[in-house]
This record gives sequence, C-alpha cells and structure tokens, in this order.
Amino acid sequence: ETEWRSDVDIACQAANGVGARGAMQITAAVQVGTLQAAFNYFVPFPFYAARANQASGSEGTLTLSGRRFGRADYTPMARAGVTACEATIWVSDTSAECLATMHGVGGTQPVSMTVGLRSG
Repeated sequence: ETEWRSDVDIACQAANGVGARGAMQITAAVQVGTLQAAFNYFVPFPFYAARANQASGSEGTLTLSGRRFGRADYTPMARAGVTACEATIWVSDTSAECLATMHGVGGTQPVSMTVGLRSG
C-alpha cells in the first residue's frame, strides 16, 4: 500500500523479506522513477543460545533465540564459534535450531546467524 503525502513525500511499506538492499519504483501517470538501494533489511540478531546437557562429541540441538530471523523460512545458516551448524532449522522470526556436534566441556562460544545476505 502506498500513501501520497505531498509533492515530495510518499510512504509505503516494504514486503517482508531478507537481504542487503531493496529497490523502489514509483509510477505517477506516465512517469516512472527508480531508486536503487532504497531500503535495507536489518541484520539478524541472535542473543541467546541454549542446549541440553550432552556428552562432548555427540550431536545435539542448540536452540537460538533472537530477532530478525525472517518472517518465513529464508534458509538461515547458523554457527557456534567457528563451527557451522550441520543444519539450521528456521522456527520463527525469533527462534531457530542448530543441529551440531558439540565439542569441548563448556565455555562460551559466539553465535552468529546468516539470513539472506545479512549476517549478525
């Protein structure tokens, strides 16, 4: 939906999605204008990861909580530390699951998520 506000101002809502940039095309009567990189989608933001107690070297599920994982399944890819998840399962815009072999006996690992072309 597009809302005309003045000769120099219109408002519209971008479709749900992921990626680095979105283009916008505006048509008024017979004139067409295009603006490349008109908007950006925010990067995914994982802020919590939890896993069940498991023996080192065993496969397990790491549940990721955060924001902006996508309002649909855009094939996210997660990693814990330097290890990529063997599979990342999208659950919602705020949750995903990482299937990975757990190594080590504890400690803190940074978690990152890539959705579309954006990583966080």
